[in-house]
Amino acid sequence: MAAANEAVKLGPNQVANLLGRAQFEIRDNHYREAIKDCDAALKVNPKAGGAYSRRGFSYCQLGNYDQGIADLSRSIDLQQIELTGWDAPFDYKNRSVAYRHVGKTKLAEKDEQMVRVYSAIERARGYRGQIKLGPAIAIMNDAVKIRPDDKYLRYFRGIAFMNDGKLEDAINDFTFVMKQDPTCLSVPYFRGDCYSRLRRMQDAINDYTKILAKNPYVVAISDTAETGRCSGHELTYDESIVSPSDIYVLRARQYVLLKQHDKALSDFNKAISMTPTDFAARKERANLYLDMKNIPMALQDCNAIIAQEPRRLEFYELRAKILETNKQPEKALDDLNKIVNLSKTDPPAYLRRGQLLDRLGQHAKAISDYTTAADLNPSEDDAFRYRGTSYFKLGQYDKAVEDYSQAISRDPVGNVETYSLRALAYDKLGKTDLASKDRRTAKESQSKKI
Repeated sequence: MAAANEAVKLGPNQVANLLGRAQFEIRDNHYREAIKDCDAALKVNPKAGGAYSRRGFSYCQLGNYDQGIADLSRSIDLQQIELTGWDAPFDYKNRSVAYRHVGKTKLAEKDEQMVRVYSAIERARGYRGQIKLGPAIAIMNDAVKIRPDDKYLRYFRGIAFMNDGKLEDAINDFTFVMKQDPTCLSVPYFRGDCYSRLRRMQDAINDYTKILAKNPYVVAISDTAETGRCSGHELTYDESIVSPSDIYVLRARQYVLLKQHDKALSDFNKAISMTPTDFAARKERANLYLDMKNIPMALQDCNAIIAQEPRRLEFYELRAKILETNKQPEKALDDLNKIVNLSKTDPPAYLRRGQLLDRLGQHAKAISDYTTAADLNPSEDDAFRYRGTSYFKLGQYDKAVEDYSQAISRDPVGNVETYSLRALAYDKLGKTDLASKDRRTAKESQSKKI
């Protein structure tokens, strides 16, 4: 409650803040206080469905059923989708109870039928949370047949479609919802993510720009989808708060793909100014500086993060990449040495250092690193392929063939190019028949991939 009060103090005209506090007041049975906050929210936005919903519930709790029914009906008519999960199912359930209190049984039964429909949707959300998207979509399709114009149903079906990779279907549902309720910012957020995945960068930019034009405090609570900056957790329910700074980063990524570097840089700068501790955004900005060939600024971002967080290995790796690009390979090697020292049991650390040592012509040292990586993870086919190439450069063709064969045995499909490398080693050993066989295998495998 203290946090809710502080939020209202900082943003007294923010509807989300007022409704958030009203929700706490309802939880604490302070219904009159909740009504006051809802009144204040409606002065800011007379179409704030969540305010009618909470106020209607509070009136019902105080025994004023007629006023409660009127407010709940207004909320249902507005059909707004909220970040907090306080949505249409609550309104139908609360109104059905109120109808029974005033003796309107048939209207109560009609609302109870809608509660059952939404209970099915909640069951579908449960399936989605378990990554069982087929049953979830089937339930939602049945519900949409009953109520094709229901924004709430179309919204959650769109999310299910998105999580299932049916991006065009998701876009259709989100577009429908946006036409009905342009105030719900989580919808362009989700649709923008669909456009981004489809490489429709300008469409994604347009959606992110619509969000930022509203100057929101919070864009979405991504408790329903793995999307945007929440991606990568392999969870459908993520519960990450999506803020405007996240939207600037997402829009910046689209500008990067369109090679509009100045616009991308502007958005990264805004995101970082809003959230200075956003190290991921700093890393993306450093990579952008590198693409723009602005080496000093790229190094400045890396140096700043390493100074604050000296164990963030990805920034040593990025700085090494920048330094090598700037023709400072020895300094790059220093950073890769630090990564190995900080993570002695991490095979990729040895692989990265081995590759740089190879580029520096220090093949024997590179072989040592690849051997360590292979010992730490015997299934690591890259370690054998890289070591085979180092042996090849040293003229040790028998060992090169042996390592290439080890790499192929671990991942025959992913090592198409390794057949070509082994063919070269066979050539050096005078084994032309085996070399020809490997080249045929490489060609056939490439054809299958195409």
